[in-house]
Amino acid sequence: MSRRILLVNPHDTKQGNYSPPPTGLLYLHSMLVHNGCEAEWVDGNMVGLEGIRAAMHTFNPDVVGISIMTPGRHRGLEVARFAKERGCKTIFGGAHATLMYEQLLTRYSALVDFVCVGDGEWTILGVAKEDLAINIPGLAWRDCQGKVVRTTPKISSINDYPYPSWDTVDWPAYNAGSAGPRVIFTRGCSWGRCMFCSVGVQKHGYQVRSPENVVGELEWLVEMGQPNIAFADDTFSGDMDAAKALCRLIIERGIKISYYATTRVNCVDPELLGLMKRSGNYEISYGLESGDPDTLRVYAKGASLAQAEQALRWTREAGIKTCGLVIYNGIRGKKADPITRNWLNRLGTVSGVGSVDQLWVLPGTALYRAMKAHGHIDDEFWLGPEPYQVYKGQLDHLTPQEWGKYHGCAA
Repeated sequence: MSRRILLVNPHDTKQGNYSPPPTGLLYLHSMLVHNGCEAEWVDGNMVGLEGIRAAMHTFNPDVVGISIMTPGRHRGLEVARFAKERGCKTIFGGAHATLMYEQLLTRYSALVDFVCVGDGEWTILGVAKEDLAINIPGLAWRDCQGKVVRTTPKISSINDYPYPSWDTVDWPAYNAGSAGPRVIFTRGCSWGRCMFCSVGVQKHGYQVRSPENVVGELEWLVEMGQPNIAFADDTFSGDMDAAKALCRLIIERGIKISYYATTRVNCVDPELLGLMKRSGNYEISYGLESGDPDTLRVYAKGASLAQAEQALRWTREAGIKTCGLVIYNGIRGKKADPITRNWLNRLGTVSGVGSVDQLWVLPGTALYRAMKAHGHIDDEFWLGPEPYQVYKGQLDHLTPQEWGKYHGCAA
């Protein structure tokens, strides 16, 4: 007999008003079910805390798995509190849990039994199968002396995982909020050094699924009446040859989808963009961040303004909309923001701008390491109620070279 697992996306953790089905949990659920384990999942953004409680009462799990991002970490702890009242074991996963697993296990010992560090498919399967903790990959826990210990994550091809449990999704409920499936073509980031991002720390390299594997999932989603796709990758075309192969196969199979993607300005060319358009792509978001070259160097973007301008021009020529992701009030904002606005106005090739009016300081990032080193924040911050700290120019005096030692990129 295996343990019964309830996987939970905590309540009140929407980003804006958009709340798609939780792809990560659906991968874990599918891994469990395909290996003969009893598992259910519940999305607190759709049913609220009371709905999560009702799911616990109905399913009566042995273990509750809770996925947390940094802004919603305290919501996850609320779920854990109720789970412990029912006598359940708890395992936390997700970005914040991976980065702050020691703090979760030491400071919330009454609520957190285990933490999954990294991708969770093999970890959650080991927990369900009641393996000894020492034999479960990617697991952190407290030993009998209260010391936090962990095992090494198991790295395997993402082609080996079963498709997410899309057939368990209440599509009318999600589609009513204009939220469709978020498909993963890649995991990780092909660059992984941007100073405000922690993906390079969380993930082990950059993995790409085979085109055949992805197309099988896309065909399944179309059969379920879900042709409107968002590729949830941090860098859709980090492997440009693989992205081209995927687009060609979508075209060859005659799969009628429309999709959105995010990628880097130095990871496209006219051939790829033409293939993306023909395969159903209607919009690409590019992480432009700033129009100030010095600020780009601080951010360790690894791409130039000239490359950004070229990518935007090529994308427009391919007939694809563009969204420029820009940080305002970020590093050297007083100097950089007017430059960025003028640059965008001159370009005339950006269909829309998705701006971030605050630069968040999040764990695992080069920015966080720099802020800690200069005494502006420490790990105790994450025990408090604020979802994240906002950068307010505290380190604007640093040169690009001084920033370089934090992000590990030559400035």
